[in-house]
Amino acid sequence: MDLRQDTNAHIYRPSQRLRRFFLVAGSFYVLVGTCLFLLTVEHALLPVRPSMTAWLNAYLGPLAGLGLAIIGASQARSYWRRVLILSDTKIGTEFTFGFRELDRNEVIGKRIRWGKQGPQTVLIPKARRFPKIVIHSNFVVDQFYESWIASVPDLGDITA
Repeated sequence: MDLRQDTNAHIYRPSQRLRRFFLVAGSFYVLVGTCLFLLTVEHALLPVRPSMTAWLNAYLGPLAGLGLAIIGASQARSYWRRVLILSDTKIGTEFTFGFRELDRNEVIGKRIRWGKQGPQTVLIPKARRFPKIVIHSNFVVDQFYESWIASVPDLGDITA
């Protein structure tokens, strides 16, 4: 059974405040990137003299605008879709690049590492073919989550 269809599973998300912040920040990037693209695309359509500075002046603005818009959209999407799903026997996470699911008996242990936004719990699978599951500290959790994570053997902190 797919963990996302399990009605008894516990679902955790980042706080509403954090999700709204990244939605607004991502939307701002999309707006700025779109404006930059629209303001500079006219110069990219004109014939360019064959020199490096002319090429940079003509194409850097639209490329930067397009890049900002893509980064903003992916940032807003990734935080809005971020979810952690726990059941008695499985754990699943959905991030930017899809859904990862792992059986509880396939987890060898956990490690704590420090990221940019604080501590992260890394679940290490027994088999290398399964990806590690990284749980950020910005999820709003309850007692079920705390007891589930506490039941996983601790393999020590990751200092690097």
